[in-house]
Amino acid sequence: MREKGARRLGIPVEVCASGSSPGETTTAILHELAIMLDALVSVGDCNSVDLRNSPLAPDERRALKDTLGRGEVHAEVDICGPTLAYETAVPGIWWITHSGTGDRVLGEFIEVTTCPSVLQTQPEDLSTAVNRLRARCSAPNGRTGEPAHDANYMARRLAELGLNRNTDPQPTTHAKSVASRERSNCDAD
Repeated sequence: MREKGARRLGIPVEVCASGSSPGETTTAILHELAIMLDALVSVGDCNSVDLRNSPLAPDERRALKDTLGRGEVHAEVDICGPTLAYETAVPGIWWITHSGTGDRVLGEFIEVTTCPSVLQTQPEDLSTAVNRLRARCSAPNGRTGEPAHDANYMARRLAELGLNRNTDPQPTTHAKSVASRERSNCDAD
């Protein structure tokens, strides 16, 4: 039924119901993801699918998202605009969306990996990490310019937490009770 004032233009329109079954392209991508996931599990190979270069219609993209679902882990990163990464309901399969100004999608990928590349520390950042951490360790609460605690302060704090440089970390009774309380709070939610 046409709306009032609408003209018939002779353009065919296919309407798909929400939650419809995946089409051919979506099914092909799902099979490709299964092969990639098998490679990740068997030999540790990480792969990705560039969705911007896939011939997915909007309803197929929705069907793909619906089929993969949404897992518990998600992160937002600001890299020249917001980037959203979330693990799908299938562990090891991540949906990554890079956006620019005005929420314009610049890139959209599905990564098959244990951790998406956008969330991994870059090697060039690691090269300065040790010096940055040492500078923060020399001042309480990471604030530079304040006097540092005496040399024994850290040893005492580590001992209070049940940690010792010469042994494996063993949680203290206090740490165990805190962890137990946090687990029970999580279970209650």
